[in-house]
Amino acid sequence: NFPFADKIVHAGMYFGLVLLFFPWRGCAWEPWEWLPLAIGTGLAFALCDEFHQCFVAGRHWEWSDLAADLAGITAATLSCSWRWLRLRVCRIFFKVEWGGVGG
Repeated sequence: NFPFADKIVHAGMYFGLVLLFFPWRGCAWEPWEWLPLAIGTGLAFALCDEFHQCFVAGRHWEWSDLAADLAGITAATLSCSWRWLRLRVCRIFFKVEWGGVGG
């Protein structure tokens, strides 16, 4: 047991949830097409998760859990956007697909 372990788990779970919405292969979506869906779904799921805890014995709503969820959503969004940007730069400036420059 270490401090804030549950917050790290919350952030990691929502990081993974957002990654499910990232078009990894064979999809031409631009970030503005999938990011609102990923962020909106992650936020809605986080709010529903915290709300339902009000009805479970021994559990309760915690703003800090919601903040950890949002941290995971934000981290995944930035990570996916960075990957998209790197893919785009490789295609435009180096005329190669990702994997051709630096792995």
